[in-house]
Amino acid sequence: MAFSANQSINVEPFFDAVVVSTTNYASLDNLSHYAISVFDDLQTGDIFEVQTPSNESNAVNIDSAGMVTGTNGDNFKYTLIDGQTFQRVHAQGFEPSGVVGSPPNLDTTPPVLTLIGAATVQVSFGSVYNDQGASASDNIDGDISGNISVGGSVNTNAVGQYILTYNVVDSAGNAATQVTRTVNVVDDESPIITLLGGAIVDITEGDTFIDPGATALDNVDGNITDDIAVGGDTVNVGVVGQYTLTYDVDDAAGNSAVQVTRTVNVNAAPDITAPVLAIIGPATMTHIQGQAFTDPGASWNDDFDGSGVVSAASPLDVNTLGAQVLTYSYTDAAGNVSNQVARTVTVEVGVTAPTLNTGNPVPSAINLATGTPYDLNQHITNPDNVALVFTPDKAIPAGITFVSGVLTKTTSSAISLEDVTFTVNVA
Repeated sequence: MAFSANQSINVEPFFDAVVVSTTNYASLDNLSHYAISVFDDLQTGDIFEVQTPSNESNAVNIDSAGMVTGTNGDNFKYTLIDGQTFQRVHAQGFEPSGVVGSPPNLDTTPPVLTLIGAATVQVSFGSVYNDQGASASDNIDGDISGNISVGGSVNTNAVGQYILTYNVVDSAGNAATQVTRTVNVVDDESPIITLLGGAIVDITEGDTFIDPGATALDNVDGNITDDIAVGGDTVNVGVVGQYTLTYDVDDAAGNSAVQVTRTVNVNAAPDITAPVLAIIGPATMTHIQGQAFTDPGASWNDDFDGSGVVSAASPLDVNTLGAQVLTYSYTDAAGNVSNQVARTVTVEVGVTAPTLNTGNPVPSAINLATGTPYDLNQHITNPDNVALVFTPDKAIPAGITFVSGVLTKTTSSAISLEDVTFTVNVA
């Protein structure tokens, strides 16, 4: 090659070749491009061997500005002599004379980017996102994954969609086709409901019930207490029973909280009223010594327990003569004690009850003589001589007296008393 006047070789970064350029020539006749392939950066101090056609060589240095200078009119070719490799030599102002190399075999194939992992990723709000990255391979440079530039960022503290971009350029300046990853930060955590007050509430029938409610917190939406839906039973404080209230809430992302419940027990009002007791039968009675005694008892009536009959606290001692007081009381299920009532029973000596005298039956007709009494007691067996009361079913006519079962005619006139029946009772 021959230098033109005041021209120089300018060394610039390029890829894969030492290139001789014809830029800025005054005349472009018979000019052509030649290059030899090289593989690294041209640096200050690197040396070329400049050879003339007679194989005379001149060594030239590259100065700090990356310029190579030569003598005007010299013919030379340059090759590497120091083992260095270079990216590009841009020669300006040269007129080629003869072949100085082979046409360049330039690298025009871009590298290939491959995502590691899925192209679309879902991560939970508030979690840590670790990107799996990508790999890059070039037909000349090989694995250039370390040169990948990643654009974009992911904020896991904000729900949304984020796009990450991956780019790489090989040493020849070929850019790979950009690949992207979509990262969706989602709220997939359910809110939490917390009851205010107890999960079981007991109230008395007729009392007022005010639901203490509940609170709801969500990792994204914050306090969503106002969105709580209260369902279940309607508490009727007028009806004894068990009622269940339910609490539910969804956050803005549609996540449902675990349902919580409250049980409300409406209990009957306490029984504070004593039962009322009344004696059954007479308050004073007599009883024959040694015979079994059936206690008439006392009746009780209670607002809650209903009604019934209770016997005396202590039974009658039928073998002991004299008056005995039987007492009655009743305690209801709530422990309320009734009023007390009493009965006096007198135990007496036993007697043989009178009976009709079968050996001396009453005749079908009685003739009364004036002044001669007729005693009906003779027709009754009464070993204990208990007092008897005779009651006729017809009026005794005048002229006849009737005292303690004795009939006496007091007149001489004829008197007839027919079909009379006497009832006999112990006095």
